[in-house]
Amino acid sequence: MTRLQGTLIIVLAVALAAIGFGVYQKIGSSEGSSSAVTIGEPAPEYLANTLGGETVQLSDFKGEKTVMVNIWATWCQPCREEMPQLQKLYEEYKDNGLVILGVSVDGRGQEKAIRRFVESVGVTFPILYDSDKRIVWTFETIGIPQTLLIAKSGELIYRWRGRFNPQSDSAQTIVRNAVLNR
Repeated sequence: MTRLQGTLIIVLAVALAAIGFGVYQKIGSSEGSSSAVTIGEPAPEYLANTLGGETVQLSDFKGEKTVMVNIWATWCQPCREEMPQLQKLYEEYKDNGLVILGVSVDGRGQEKAIRRFVESVGVTFPILYDSDKRIVWTFETIGIPQTLLIAKSGELIYRWRGRFNPQSDSAQTIVRNAVLNR
């Protein structure tokens, strides 16, 4: 190996390490502390259409409802696995002011696949269709599933990255506190 090749390998390794560190910083902790949208800050405005064509925006719920936003896709196995548990969570807390918005980031033309899946699971909470993935840019998410909990006041209070169990004791406590205390 020549001296130039050795230098190039070192430069490449340093560059890859820097990129990896940047990605690590971007992903941050499960609470989302390194995201531009951080816990305790107001959630940005976001709107999308339901599968039925109705426009829903986060500000519609401010001051009245606690909102859980679940970002998912039909091709995502962890998303599919957590959906029945999200439905159960919705049934448990909807009368206490919890709204769950399932935001599908499936590609264009996937409405039928989304409808089939939602019907097969028995989902009754609103499903928004965001084939342009505006939700990803709005909340600066990395990967799916990702679930956000927004207080009645409109502030982001929790973020789950990756598959989570909505029926776990910790998730139940977080949601219960959000709907009853905020």
